Parts: sequence; C-alpha cells; structure tokens
Amino acid sequence: MKEFTVVLPPGEERELDCSEVSKLLRKAVYRTLNGLKNLSLPKILRGVHQPKGESITYNEIQSIDYGNEKIWEDISKIWRSEETLALTEYIWDHGACKTTFTGPSPDRKSWERKVFMDLVEHPLFIALETTQRERLMDFGKIEAWEVDPNKVEKAIQEAVDFYCRKKHLLTAICPLARLNLPAGLSIELASDIWLRCMTTRDVCLLLSRHSHEYHWEYFKHPATVSDVAEICFPIETGKKHDLPALIQDRLDLLKWALFVALGMDKPVAEGTCVIKGGLDARLGIFRRDENMTYTYRIDEQAIERCKKLIMSFREFSESRDDLLSALWHFGRACVAILSRDILLESAIGLDLLFVPSEPGDSRYRFCLHGAAILSSNPNDGKNLFNDLKKIYDNRSKAAHGHKVRAIDELALSARKKLAQAIFKIVNLLANKMIDACLEIGKGVQQYILKKATSYP
Repeated sequence: MKEFTVVLPPGEERELDCSEVSKLLRKAVYRTLNGLKNLSLPKILRGVHQPKGESITYNEIQSIDYGNEKIWEDISKIWRSEETLALTEYIWDHGACKTTFTGPSPDRKSWERKVFMDLVEHPLFIALETTQRERLMDFGKIEAWEVDPNKVEKAIQEAVDFYCRKKHLLTAICPLARLNLPAGLSIELASDIWLRCMTTRDVCLLLSRHSHEYHWEYFKHPATVSDVAEICFPIETGKKHDLPALIQDRLDLLKWALFVALGMDKPVAEGTCVIKGGLDARLGIFRRDENMTYTYRIDEQAIERCKKLIMSFREFSESRDDLLSALWHFGRACVAILSRDILLESAIGLDLLFVPSEPGDSRYRFCLHGAAILSSNPNDGKNLFNDLKKIYDNRSKAAHGHKVRAIDELALSARKKLAQAIFKIVNLLANKMIDACLEIGKGVQQYILKKATSYP
C-alpha cells in the first residue's frame, strides 16, 4: 500500500492568542476528566517518602494506577468531545502545531488525536500524578481522579507555554555543601539563580520524583544536604540546547560569588544536579564533583555581596570570551579532585587574564601583570610576583608529569588567586580603568603600562 508524507495543518502558521488557547484547553481538560471519572481503576503499591519530624520515612502505599490500559480504551471513546474539537479547530485554522505524518491515509483526524494527546491528555495526567504524589506524601491515601485544581492550571499554562509561546521553564536542583541556611529560606541572587534550604517536606517531594537519580550512600544526598542551588531560566522549544553547559555556567558563577564573598579557600561542593522542564519532564542529570562538603556560614551581608558580584560579572562579561573562559576554568578547578588538575585549570585561567595574545615573555608578564592586578598595597608586590612565578613554573612541571612539591597548598593558592583576579578585573572594567574594547590580557597590559609611567 502506498504511503504518503504530509505536514498538517496545511498553510502558513499564524500567531495564536495564548489566552484563547488557555480558555479552550481548560474546557477540554475538564471535559475529558469528567468523561473518565466513572472509570474504576485498580490500585498498586507505590514507594512514598514521607516527612516525620525532621527525618524521612519510606513506606509502600496503595496508589491509583493511572498507567492502566483501561484508561486508554476509555479515552479512545471520549476524546472527540465538543470542547476538544473547538480547541483543535482554533489551532487548525491558525496552521499551528504542525506535525509530519507518514502513512497510507494521514488526515486531519490523525492530527487532532495528536493535538489531544499533547495538549489535553498529557497535562491532565501530569496534574493527576503530581496531585497523587503530594496527597500520598501528606495523607497516605487518595481517591481515584482526585486532582488539585492548581495542579491542573499549572499544567495547562505549561502546555500553552510549550506549544503556543514556544518556550518552557528549565529548573535545575543541585545540592550544595552546607551553608547553614534556615529551613524553608529562599534567596534570589539573580533572576535565574537561587539559594534555598529545603524543608523535610521539600526533600520528600524531590525524592518522590527523582529518588532513583541519587545514591543513598552518597554524602551529598538531598536527605542529608538540604541546601540547594536552584537554577531557573526559560528555553525555546524546537531548538537544541546544551542544557548541562547552560546550568554549569550559572553554578560556576554562583560558586565564584560565594568564594569571593565568604573569603573561602575551598569552594562549595555540589552534588548530583537534576534537570526538569515544564509538564514534569525529566531532562537529565549530571554529577561532576566528588569533593567533600564543608560547613560555611553565610549571613545577610554575604548574600548582598553575592548579588552584586553576580550582577557586576554579568554586566562586564557579556560577549567577552576571555572573562567567561576564565570563569569556566575556575569552575573546572572547583570540581577537580586532584591537586594537579586544580593547579592546571587555575593557572590557565590566570594566563587568560594576565597575558596578552602576542609575542613576548609570557612567564614574566604572567608574574608582573598578575602581581600588579592582585596587590592591595605596595608591600604585596614582591611576594605575589614570587607566588605567581611558582604557580607558572609548576604548572609546566605538572603538565609534563613531573612531581611538584607542596602541590596541595600551591593548587589552593592558584585557585584563590584566580577568583580574586576575576573580581579585580571586573572592578577595573566597572571603573573604566581597563579598555573594554581590548581583550583582557591587552587591557591589563595597557593599564599597568599607563600606571607605571604616570607621574604625580
């Protein structure tokens, strides 16, 4: 039998009115829910994390089997409701939600069924499942088809965002070393970067969806490390994104700001980061840091400084690959386990900031420019010059497999100097003491030359 490939609906796509789509979708969702409510569903045992004081218990509780095949049989009988057809008619007339079909007779009904699955069925069952997870956690029981209207509304708006506005909100949750934040506190450091201390209930909710993505023996499990970084930002649908890189860049910026604001010698260690999207989607995980956690005390003054540091860095790093690369190497130095790797990453980052990309003695400029940038008073210069010379020389030794004496101490010193160098250069850019039109290395060289040849 001959097959055909068609794109439906035909014609040019016109902009949808998202408020109209929301209204039509809401009616279709509730009409579908009402059509399913008389269906009797079997129950299954489900493992549920529940808060008990400040501890967490794990119990197997009877839950509704929303994946049972009976549902799909019933949906096939009721999906073409008046409300659903009003929704698909509106979208079809606008040429939106285009889908490629291949088969002997692809038609509009096939397209309508696909739109129903994506915009009506999927959000409804997301709302049912998220309601069930919370009710089982809080009360230990739930009735079939019981759904929180707020969960329905959230799912509807996320579906509209995804299919109508062509975007959705990405959220990444990353456990951090203990910052001694009060339970339940959320701190906005930037519109897309938050620090939060999860309550026991928050932890149970996270584990209800992502427990298999954490190892219980892991020392940075959410059940034992409740401070988290929460990274939230919108992404466009239909485009490829390197999600781990987008999240890791923000985590690096957060850790740099905390490092500088708290005067750390060792950075905040991060645990397994889970990535979520709209409509309860799992978008992946990454785990890049095996270092031990440390306890830090973060107060209101440090939080305000973190906010300013993040804002300043972003203001002056836009379209600056050299400054962004230096931060990237700082981030790699923070998650490296071996002192050798910490030293190498830190030295590369410092080189990007201190040495212009032109012929000349790189070692001398690395030490001279670095000492001039990092010094806080005239007496610091000689010691800083010698420290940077030691970092530069031992970087080469480490890279070529030679043994480096006192490498642990040297690696920590190099990483701290890189954090301070980024901070100092951002300040120089903010005060217009470095030419923003030049690469950082050349700008630093020009700044030092001008400073050395100026006379009172």
